[in-house]
Amino acid sequence: MEQKGIRTKKGELNLFIEQTNGMFKTLLRRLKELGEWMKGTKEALANEEIQHRTLADLVLEYYDHRDRVADGFERGRRKAKLTNLKKKAETIRYMQEKGIHSSSDLEHIITVLNKQASELEKSFDKLNSRVSLLKRHLLNAKAVDETREIYEKSRKIFFTGARKNIRQNTLKS
Repeated sequence: MEQKGIRTKKGELNLFIEQTNGMFKTLLRRLKELGEWMKGTKEALANEEIQHRTLADLVLEYYDHRDRVADGFERGRRKAKLTNLKKKAETIRYMQEKGIHSSSDLEHIITVLNKQASELEKSFDKLNSRVSLLKRHLLNAKAVDETREIYEKSRKIFFTGARKNIRQNTLKS
């Protein structure tokens, strides 16, 4: 029905599920990238020459490295650098909003976000199982609707005489 331009509840539900799955996968991917970056940052902080740098300096260095990698691109160099600049600004803004000044602050936030993500994943799994159950119910309801007319006709044909006999027997008693 959706292909014909007619909106249905089932179609809207499927669209919502697809969008939610996409957002959830993006969130998990970003958390994973952040965790990997954090591991690299911890290793770098262990090095004496880097210990005097702030986390913001390390973030800037990371995005500068990405820009150097983008310089090696034959195509899309400008777009990659622009994307890096946007992400750099977004990262620094996020760090300022959340009060992240050190690697321990960042590690704490990552731990909290990972816990929230695992809780969301559990609730998402419950919702997915509920949605699959509802889909089965919809299929069964559709089958009932499709076969209702046949059932009613067969009921009239085969059981009319038996029903009359039962009524007559119950009235006599």
